[in-house]
Amino acid sequence: MAIGGYTVMQKIVEDVTGVSFSEYADNQTLKPMGMVNRTFQHALPKTLKQRASAAYDRNGKVHSAIYNDYPEKAAAGLWTTPSELAIYIMHMQAIMAGKKDGIIKKTTVESMFTKHQKNWGLGPAMSEVNNQLVFGHGGKNLGFTNKFKAFVNKGEGMIVMSNGDNGRSIYQDIMRYISKYYDTGITQDKP
Repeated sequence: MAIGGYTVMQKIVEDVTGVSFSEYADNQTLKPMGMVNRTFQHALPKTLKQRASAAYDRNGKVHSAIYNDYPEKAAAGLWTTPSELAIYIMHMQAIMAGKKDGIIKKTTVESMFTKHQKNWGLGPAMSEVNNQLVFGHGGKNLGFTNKFKAFVNKGEGMIVMSNGDNGRSIYQDIMRYISKYYDTGITQDKP
């Protein structure tokens, strides 16, 4: 789904529920999933801002703007950590394995993990490695570049987060080395 699609979804959530997307996502999805060090709120709450990484440009200098406030919160507004993102990944894997009901029904997760347009599910990018379905997503905002990939039906995956505009080459190298070391077959080359 493109940024525009997420923005429309965000507006629908706000219109239907009468609360901000940030509040809805925090209370209806992130907290129930067990993610506690995350938010869609902007400006970043003090408790999280104190622990947030500085954002660096391509030359290694701290961006003068502390953090961008993106109006498209659903597409570009999640603040989280690798450990918190792992909770989401493991939650989705557990639902698919039938180990937990979770906050989303298994049929909904199956739909999310079905290729609908090119290599995209309903949210994550989808690919196959050795006949195993892989889901993933990247993120790129001012001073931050991130990527995760995980097997749908195995408890394996990887997350790389960087606080630099040039983080793509970093996460590509790290993911390639992890994949080679653990012989997972997951690389950064495909979605």
